[in-house]
Amino acid sequence: MIIRSEDLAYWFLRLNGFLTIQNFVVHPDEGRDQRTDVDILGVRFPHRKELLNNPMEDYPLLTNNKKSLVVFCEVKTGTCSLNGPWTTPGKKNMQRVLKALGTHPQKSISKIAAMLYKHGKYRDRKSEISLLCIGKSNNPALKKTFFLGLSPNKSKYEIPSKNKYQ
Repeated sequence: MIIRSEDLAYWFLRLNGFLTIQNFVVHPDEGRDQRTDVDILGVRFPHRKELLNNPMEDYPLLTNNKKSLVVFCEVKTGTCSLNGPWTTPGKKNMQRVLKALGTHPQKSISKIAAMLYKHGKYRDRKSEISLLCIGKSNNPALKKTFFLGLSPNKSKYEIPSKNKYQ
């Protein structure tokens, strides 16, 4: 049985407590054609536990949060990478997703988007938002800039200093 990369990523996130939307479409301001999509948009709340009597252990890198974690997940069959819509600030796709998501007031969206484009991560006192790439292998170039990439070969990247992303 062959499991699609997107399905594997979905179940990884789901079994680690994320509420998910697959293929979250980013709509243009005008016209019918979509701008891009987020392979999986997920949110994980800080006090999440599954099973009453013997709660399942979640992936440790995802459990050290004391606040809600939102991920824009890019899924790759090969090496982790981010598509142009998530690395080109002029396209304003981050702003569109953040506005549609509604986690922060409109006045904060430009600041949050700028941090996501630059570092792949944003933190404040109530939430954390991160780009996440799940693929067959890690990408050393992404590791230098962005927070998190997961692959079966090396399962975690280090978390950069908190102060850098506020």
